[in-house]
Amino acid sequence: MLVLGDGPEVYVFSGVSDAPMWKQFCDGILVGVGALRDRVITLDSEGRLCTWRAVDGVKEDEVHIECRAPRQLRHSPDGICLIVDRDEVIIADFRGGKRSVKFAGVSAAAFGGAQPAFGAGTRNGRFEAFGADGKPTGACELGAPVVGVAWRPQGQWAVAAGNVVSLVSADGATVAAKLDAGGPITSVAVSAEGALIAAAVGNDVFIFEPLQGRRLGVVRVTRPVRGIAFGQASWLALGFEDAEANRVDLMTGQMCKTEAHPGRVASRWGIRVECDPMSVRSAVTQVRAGGQPIARQIEAEEGGRSCLWYLGILFVMFIICTGCTGLLSGGYWYYAYMR
Repeated sequence: MLVLGDGPEVYVFSGVSDAPMWKQFCDGILVGVGALRDRVITLDSEGRLCTWRAVDGVKEDEVHIECRAPRQLRHSPDGICLIVDRDEVIIADFRGGKRSVKFAGVSAAAFGGAQPAFGAGTRNGRFEAFGADGKPTGACELGAPVVGVAWRPQGQWAVAAGNVVSLVSADGATVAAKLDAGGPITSVAVSAEGALIAAAVGNDVFIFEPLQGRRLGVVRVTRPVRGIAFGQASWLALGFEDAEANRVDLMTGQMCKTEAHPGRVASRWGIRVECDPMSVRSAVTQVRAGGQPIARQIEAEEGGRSCLWYLGILFVMFIICTGCTGLLSGGYWYYAYMR
């Protein structure tokens, strides 16, 4: 599915055909949406955390979270929710469980490897990692307000601050590498395998591979990109205003566009993928190989016998064999006709 929020409405599209599936009005302005295999999750400005049945949009659960100014929603694969509130991070589930971690100036957060461990950044440029017990494990300064946090399965945080996506160690204490997007980043996303990192800058989305820190290309759109998220394999979704979106397969260059829901007029915009599919394929394959070389070139040993030497031996043997055959034929002819 593709799930988009527009004011108080949630719009759901098929992730296969991009056709409208359903839409629903919520009680407040949406500040975050999410999707599991069988459910859609929404969070509104009043702290209402709801789940909707994926197939038809019937509301299943609603929990009211005590918060002052919620601004971001993240969730784990089993439906545990992380909410960025004013000066705190809230972890909640639909069974009524709730835990709050105070963190002054928090602006973005995401779950990490051993959930409910998470990482969070502040408007002052500080990033800090927290263990499953909610206690900090390490911190670093990034020099610009943190606008996005994502987790790599390889044990790294991808933290967007200013023009840079910093790759931070799992404990939050060390910056291993920096990926420069060349402009102020608004959101960041990491593919499921951790092979690709996407960073939105205005109307562009830059694609990086983190192993060598290379920029693989860019997806250019003629309208501002409001949100990005990876789906299966190398599919990347780009969300825009008015509940519209594109899907791009970075490995093949295939592009899809959502159809308008009934009662809405479809907009027109341009999109261009400037990304080498072979480079994307190589990055994905290298991560699947554990960072090891995919192939190895074996050099011939100095002083070894070459192919020409063996061909020469074959030629000599051919001459000898054909020569012997000729002698035998001559002997047979003499014996049969000359006697």
